[in-house]
Amino acid sequence: MVLIRQIKSALSEIKIKDIEELIIAYEPIWSISTTKVKQKIETAEVEYTNILIKQILLDTLFSENDNISMKKFEDKIRLIFGGSVDASNVANLIKQPHVHGVLIGGASLNTKSFINLINNII
Repeated sequence: MVLIRQIKSALSEIKIKDIEELIIAYEPIWSISTTKVKQKIETAEVEYTNILIKQILLDTLFSENDNISMKKFEDKIRLIFGGSVDASNVANLIKQPHVHGVLIGGASLNTKSFINLINNII
């Protein structure tokens, strides 16, 4: 799977001591577009992907014998989702337990759209 290879490559230099400073931003390829075509965000897919990213990082840092250490660090990994985030979906996205924030792209270019997005978060 392409995503797994990318994650392993991108996180290969991360050390256990770096976890508390680490913020991982993920934006799916389908959401990167300069067109008006927008795909509906499936929160289950976002959640699954974030869990996968976290698990790959933990598996890279810890061996099977380090389960106690792994649990200690699991909640310290922060994941931010970017991908067609707008006022209509931001509230649902940030409710996901493994989503610690969002990257706002095109929705930040229009003042009214951006204010609506912020109002849906607070």
